[in-house]
Amino acid sequence: MERSLDASASPVTQLVWQRFGDALRREPSLALDLADVTTQALPVTPATRAYCAAIEAAAAADDADGGGRMIGHVYCRYFADLFGGQALAAPTRYALAPAVLPGTPRHYEFGAFGANRRESIEGLYAAFNEAGDALGSEAALQAVVDETNAAFRSNVALYTEEGQLWSGAARGVGNMVGGFARAKLIG
Repeated sequence: MERSLDASASPVTQLVWQRFGDALRREPSLALDLADVTTQALPVTPATRAYCAAIEAAAAADDADGGGRMIGHVYCRYFADLFGGQALAAPTRYALAPAVLPGTPRHYEFGAFGANRRESIEGLYAAFNEAGDALGSEAALQAVVDETNAAFRSNVALYTEEGQLWSGAARGVGNMVGGFARAKLIG
């Protein structure tokens, strides 16, 4: 997604990404987080392939018509991490046992942008609104809304494709409680 955003020829998409791309970029952090848990390449799942194809199609369509479909992916992915993701960072750290994986997960951290979350989110919202105004037609705006919904569906597919969402969540809660207890006992 970030490569598509970086390469975008759409002035509407660039209105948002050029202003906030450096603060929102997650690829380096995700790469470090993955390196913490595995030394081998992970398989690309069908839901991952479908999500990547959706991103590539949105980017190609934006480049062709100057639309802002990629803004829907920015909204879905980065707002999820800014709102809920940052709230999940501490429990995830407890679940991953800091003695084993120090500093993980990094991909929920947004530096100064995250530290000034309210101001940052308001600025991002203003840029989304500015981009929406720049689209120029109701049809172009609807294409962004439709793409945002597609991005959310793609994320749901990623989290549910293995069919172990609830058992995995229960295991994660157990790991978090155990990690929290260890931290309190040791600390």
